[in-house]
Amino acid sequence: MTIADFAEGIQSDALKAILRHWDSVRGSNRLPAFQQLRLDEVAKEIKRLWVYRYSPETKRFVGRMSGSAVIHALGKNLSGLPLEEAYTAQTYLWVYQCLSRVVTEPAIYRSSGALYRQADRTIMGERLALP
Repeated sequence: MTIADFAEGIQSDALKAILRHWDSVRGSNRLPAFQQLRLDEVAKEIKRLWVYRYSPETKRFVGRMSGSAVIHALGKNLSGLPLEEAYTAQTYLWVYQCLSRVVTEPAIYRSSGALYRQADRTIMGERLALP
């Protein structure tokens, strides 16, 4: 499946813009380096982004950046926070397995529906994880 084919299944215009940017900066490489991302080009969507740094040696994820909407939704800033400290044990296992697959294959992950709970509300939407 091509990136263009994959993008057709995405409903959110913001996520489509982020995917297009990711694809354009990676060029012919499998993955872009974080330094290649031009965050000013996705400034409108940056509040919805969170970025983890992955260490292949330790197989750990540590937060690198959290947008304001992410901080508000989760009630915490993920920057500098190890993945295992960001989530409950049950949620961590699922998130870790998903993100590990994204970075090791590499793969792109997309989901839609219930994204998280905030107080007594279930927040619906669409999520994209890029390596």
